[in-house]
Amino acid sequence: MPGSDRRPRPHPAVAAGRTGRHPASLVNRRRGTDHPDHPGLPSLAEIIRSEMSWWSEIAAGREPMPRTAHHTAAPAHLPELAALEQSLPALVDGPGMMHGDLRIDNVLIDRSGRARLCDWTWPCLGAPWFDTITLLISAFASGLDADAYLAPWNPPPEGVDGALAALSGYWLIRADGGPSSASPHSRQHQRFSGEQALAWLSDRRGW
Repeated sequence: MPGSDRRPRPHPAVAAGRTGRHPASLVNRRRGTDHPDHPGLPSLAEIIRSEMSWWSEIAAGREPMPRTAHHTAAPAHLPELAALEQSLPALVDGPGMMHGDLRIDNVLIDRSGRARLCDWTWPCLGAPWFDTITLLISAFASGLDADAYLAPWNPPPEGVDGALAALSGYWLIRADGGPSSASPHSRQHQRFSGEQALAWLSDRRGW
């Protein structure tokens, strides 16, 4: 993040707010900016390395397996999750301007039907398909074919798996923390999002 004396900000927690509009209807409206003139923004790759590589920390013995992950696929597939995280930074490198926290309650639909993104607290530079994955996690949880909605973005398959690994680890670690000052429901939503990201990954890899 801007300023050499600061650690990169962590990827934001999932807030408790919800909207009635399903994210799958928004995917084709999301577009990345190819060459944004924002030299002060951090890269998504550095955020992944610094703040979203929790499976790697657990595999190295520097962090315990979170209680929120005990009954998921994570304990049985920890080495694979760590490897996916470690390969992700090179795959998300890019000049696209990212929202960084794209979820359904950060999208407003105006009267003309256009989608407008709000709450730009965590912008960064990277591959725009990563934002689309974060938006589609709730689509997967709703039983929709998230991979079909993601396909027009033509993301690298290992990048999709790496993104789901990194997101699941981040959210499940956060969900295992104490009460949040952001919302009394934020830990519940973090756990839900982490479990769904890991379930989508498990579905893709046949775990």
